[in-house]
Amino acid sequence: MLVPLLLLGRYAVPAADDFSYGAPAHLAYSESGSVLSAAAAALDKTLESYCSWQGTFSAIFLMAVQPAVFSEALYALTPLIMIAALLVGSFLFCHAFFGELMGLDRDICGIIAAVTCLLCSQLLPSPVQGLYWFNGAVYYVFFHGLLLAACALGLRLVNKGGVLRGLGLCLLGFVIGGGNYVTALSGVILSFAAIG
Repeated sequence: MLVPLLLLGRYAVPAADDFSYGAPAHLAYSESGSVLSAAAAALDKTLESYCSWQGTFSAIFLMAVQPAVFSEALYALTPLIMIAALLVGSFLFCHAFFGELMGLDRDICGIIAAVTCLLCSQLLPSPVQGLYWFNGAVYYVFFHGLLLAACALGLRLVNKGGVLRGLGLCLLGFVIGGGNYVTALSGVILSFAAIG
């Protein structure tokens, strides 16, 4: 079911906010050919947006370095990136929750994760915005995948401990906190529910 979604990616093209957020990094990359220059321009754009609009710093940075910044042909990677984030997050979460916490067989966890990914990808209110438009998709689908990965890491931290898991969870929390506020708030609610 995911193959057609990925094949359609070759028709994805930048639109709307992709241009306004990506322009500074694209100009810096075009002038210098340096990825570091593009990243510096993206950081400037992030700081500008953080101070003048809203505080979604990690989302704005990712929007500012969307694939077309470096080549318009790379924009076709957008659905691949979004579907990968959804798959990785869903499978990590299902294995941590249903496998490690609930004790279900690994194969059953994989089936649950696959069905979850199928439903999430096939029932999007707007597949264009959820998979093919980088700025819209990174803001919601990508950060949703990160939140699922963070939940999985949190479950493993509670069950197995470990400083590296704790540091990884803090890093993911920081990145998710700089994403969209709905996902960040959901993460906070889940954290408090897990503590309680």
